[in-house]
Amino acid sequence: MKKDFYLARYALIIKKLETAPADYSQLEDYLLTSFEFQDAGVHSYSIRTLQRDIREISRLFNLTIHNKKKRRQKILHRWPT
Repeated sequence: MKKDFYLARYALIIKKLETAPADYSQLEDYLLTSFEFQDAGVHSYSIRTLQRDIREISRLFNLTIHNKKKRRQKILHRWPT
């Protein structure tokens, strides 16, 4: 995974989760079929990378992404500033 590509990944993850909850496979499909990933030549996205991205999104943007237990989906929550 390209190191200089992280902001595009963060933006795509936030965009996807703003529209609807998603599990890892849905996020992976969304990201890998996005123009940004295809243009950068990225062909894989691991669950470990997703975990790191979630932690960094929380830290940088004051957003919380957590599991929806019944469906094992990630949901996005914005904290008021």
